Amino acid sequence: MSRKYNRKKKPPKSERKRLSKYARWMREGSQTFHEEVTKFILDDICESLFLTPINQKIFYDWNHKKWYIADFFIKELRLVIEIDGPIHNKQVSYDLKRTKFLESNCCRVVRFKNEEVESLNYRSKLTKTINFYLDKENRFNLKN
Repeated sequence: MSRKYNRKKKPPKSERKRLSKYARWMREGSQTFHEEVTKFILDDICESLFLTPINQKIFYDWNHKKWYIADFFIKELRLVIEIDGPIHNKQVSYDLKRTKFLESNCCRVVRFKNEEVESLNYRSKLTKTINFYLDKENRFNLKN
């Protein structure tokens, strides 16, 4: 995977402000129960691995003039973690476009369904996923 990704100029300031307010609102109180559980577990895992999780990260698609907000983003691994609730059954094509866009910007996208978050082994699944991409990243860095 290429390490280069688009760093075009930023979108208009008014748009950034509007979306920043929306993302802040999402962070502060409109998250679902499953996103709250994931945030709690992810903060704990990332703290022990010295990683930086970002809640409600904003991405901008210049080609389609469209904003995408990822549920969680781990900066060092460029890993996007999405929690898929029942609404995602109806918006499959939108999710596919968003995943393609994120992957084109050197992000890796991992999706968990609400049922997986509710399961007893969710923490171990999340830890294994992060460790997998952490090992992959370390191997890449050692080769260069």
